[in-house]
Amino acid sequence: MRQGKCVKTKQESFFRPKSELQKGFLWTALIAIILSGILGAMFFLFGEFNDTTIKILSTTAVVGIGAMLMLLIFSRFKDRIISSSTIISTSLMVVLFMLNLWRITDLNWGSLWLTVVILAVGNILGLLSYADKNKFLRYSLLNAISAFFWLGLTWDWMSYSDGFIRFILIISVISFSLAHISLLNTSKGSRDNLVKIAFWIVVGLISIVTLMLVYLIFNVQNISFTDTYFRILGFVAILDIAGSITLPILKKVRG
Repeated sequence: MRQGKCVKTKQESFFRPKSELQKGFLWTALIAIILSGILGAMFFLFGEFNDTTIKILSTTAVVGIGAMLMLLIFSRFKDRIISSSTIISTSLMVVLFMLNLWRITDLNWGSLWLTVVILAVGNILGLLSYADKNKFLRYSLLNAISAFFWLGLTWDWMSYSDGFIRFILIISVISFSLAHISLLNTSKGSRDNLVKIAFWIVVGLISIVTLMLVYLIFNVQNISFTDTYFRILGFVAILDIAGSITLPILKKVRG
């Protein structure tokens, strides 16, 4: 702001491609969305609903959703790691779905959908971890290891045992907890003592929930679902959620 006039800076731009590759992805996403919409609308109006039509409509839907995700990532997140991870995951799933849809491959649909969930959760946790840029690589590495093991179990890349599954569950719980703390870590630098106290209380609650879940993974066969343990876990988890919602608001109010 200068003498009552608003000066627009580069940071205010919604999206400005910095390379030819980014421009190429942007135009590909836009064209895919437009073609998906046109093809879908045309088949609904003039097409006959048979097996081929359903495949074409499903293909346009898959490509359109994938293109919108890539467009969203490029327009909102400038970090190369976040963008690359999401775009690779999205492109891989679009290709696999299309190959299976047209019966070029015969992959299990349940495994495909489970892969979508694993990659989506992994990228979301990576995005949450990015709130603390200083520890981003360490947190993301744990997310990547966890996602790799889950994909290995889904597609039978590796043999598994009861102990191995528990190990993966523990890594996943810790990964989620670190991403959660990373998301709230901006409140740690507040100058207000009340915000600092609230931050450490929430971190303490997250730690308690994590430890209780790890204990549960090791002792799931020895704990009754009517046990007091689950009541305590639910109580602490609800306080954790409430504190996580309250902390950013408190920081806005108190500074």
